Amino acid sequence: MKKINTMNEVLKDRELVTQDIFKCIYGNISPFNLVRSSLFIKMLKSVGEYLTGLKPPTYHEERASYLKET
Repeated sequence: MKKINTMNEVLKDRELVTQDIFKCIYGNISPFNLVRSSLFIKMLKSVGEYLTGLKPPTYHEERASYLKET
């Protein structure tokens, strides 16, 4: 049977994820207005819908493969 999380657990989980997002933004000296970007929002929705186990893209995929496709 699937465990049902309480509202406090859901909010705590969200806070942990939000902290990781901000650490990434601050750690990479990204502009604060990144969180207003429709591309950023779409990315987070896509990652959230993927479920667990998503492997991040590699440096090579970003530099070589994706740039060639666009």
